[in-house]
Amino acid sequence: MLNKKLLAVSIAALFTASANAAVDIDLTTVPTVNYAQEAIAAANLRDGFLTVAAAGNQLNTVFNAGFAVPQATTRYVRIQLANARFTTLSGIASASLSVAGPTQAPSITLLSGGADKGTSAVFQVTTDANLADAIAIANDFTLAIAGLEISQTAPATLTYTMHETLTTAVGGTGALYTKSGAIATVKATTTGVVAAATTSTASVAKDFKEFTTSGTNPGISATLATVGGVAASVGTTYLSTGTLTPASAPTALADVLDASQAVRFTGDFTFGTWFGAAAATCGAVSEALTLNATESTATTAGTVDVTTDQVHLCVNNAVTKEVINRGSYSVTLVDDAITNDLGSIVYDTTSIAIPYLTTFDSYNQRVYIINKGVNPAAYTTSFRSEDGTTAVAGTAATGTVPGNSVLSIKATDLVTLTGKTRTSATIEIEATSGNITATTQTVNLSDESTDTVALVVSQ
Repeated sequence: MLNKKLLAVSIAALFTASANAAVDIDLTTVPTVNYAQEAIAAANLRDGFLTVAAAGNQLNTVFNAGFAVPQATTRYVRIQLANARFTTLSGIASASLSVAGPTQAPSITLLSGGADKGTSAVFQVTTDANLADAIAIANDFTLAIAGLEISQTAPATLTYTMHETLTTAVGGTGALYTKSGAIATVKATTTGVVAAATTSTASVAKDFKEFTTSGTNPGISATLATVGGVAASVGTTYLSTGTLTPASAPTALADVLDASQAVRFTGDFTFGTWFGAAAATCGAVSEALTLNATESTATTAGTVDVTTDQVHLCVNNAVTKEVINRGSYSVTLVDDAITNDLGSIVYDTTSIAIPYLTTFDSYNQRVYIINKGVNPAAYTTSFRSEDGTTAVAGTAATGTVPGNSVLSIKATDLVTLTGKTRTSATIEIEATSGNITATTQTVNLSDESTDTVALVVSQ
């Protein structure tokens, strides 16, 4: 389980700087405020715009004067928004605009704009009479913005212009200086990754009824394994840093994931006993699973708080002792409709595919397996037949191919067929694919013609 206190402290630390820093559009890289797309609710929208409220000075915008204003002089500042508009939350008033530098602060008056649904505002700025009260080119203006409505599809930009006359300021023409920058935007804050994958290996030497306990991708024990689950690190794997909620609070998992929902796993659940565990070691059962009719999905019987809790998909084969099928698994957070791939159950074998195997009495078919490795390689065989045909493994369906040798297996020793006299087979051999080659040779007993087929060997 995630430590909520540590997570909260970490997130708070990440956002302290952004929560206390205004947007300076003069910087080479403007520190645009990013709002999380996934944290938006219907209540946050008006006319398609996202309503955002500052929780500090996140939306305050800083820009150089860019043009000197001598003492005892009046100039006009125009603020123009694009892909955004003011709202009653904005709080735009005469006191919203300030400038740092002059000894005596200039007189600033909001002349027009800044109202709800408006996109512009015009201020009159009059410097005091003393020389030290002039505004220098590099002096910074700050526009305090307590809230905005911003586009969900394009960055909200603010353009500052300075004007010599009120007429040009109102008309937005003849600017003495212009500066623009993106001050806020809506962006995806999630990676889509909620799961951690684990691969477990079933052993050919144990007829695939047990897992390996050493080597590559072992099980937890001979009878217990996991294919992964909802990650312990979901807070870091799923949630990107640097985004805010519409209330300008750091985005948390609970803002983007349903804290109480079912978790559904998909795969092959026809063997063993499957359960959800709180740890990847598959200790105590934390979540009972309900299988569907075809045993292809397993869903938690109750809901899970995925913002804090892990759910690992585990299988125990100690009681049923069934053949462990290989295959891949996935996990879905049902309410959030997020699906991730999990790991797989694999065999520690190389597969030899035999697309056509026949026991027809006018043919004599053999399978030849060449083991180029120095070690003996155990094998097992499985069959897949047409409807109406039953395949029963023969005495040669399991065995061992000695090292540096060739093993010849008659089809009639490999399988007994009822119904039709043909089937397909897969031989799983405990060796690397580079050490194994295989062929079938079929002899037509009536004319002694032969047909030799190189088989596909894969791992």
